[in-house]
Amino acid sequence: MLPSRVSTCVIVDNNEIDVYLLEHLVGLTEGLKLVASFTSALAALDYLRAHPEINIVLLDVEMPELSGIELLRQLPQPHPAVIIISGQRGYAFEAFELHVADYLLKP
Repeated sequence: MLPSRVSTCVIVDNNEIDVYLLEHLVGLTEGLKLVASFTSALAALDYLRAHPEINIVLLDVEMPELSGIELLRQLPQPHPAVIIISGQRGYAFEAFELHVADYLLKP
């Protein structure tokens, strides 16, 4: 039997409740390992620059210090697969221009 591949994941959202919910969902997802969660986009950017091996980033857009779009622009290339999770539709076009893997709307 071949070993299964585990993808590493980081969550970035300034809303602590959303972080908690995403942590729970990631924990239920086979093959996905949460390695860090951040409520600060700046702290997340520092972490991601220091850990280029991260596979997936679940990223909010509207955050106080640095927007998710700006964080995405500042990530070193090639960057991990980024899934935007936002309550706003208005950033989708810009996000896809920056090559996000997906754009999900919060309920």
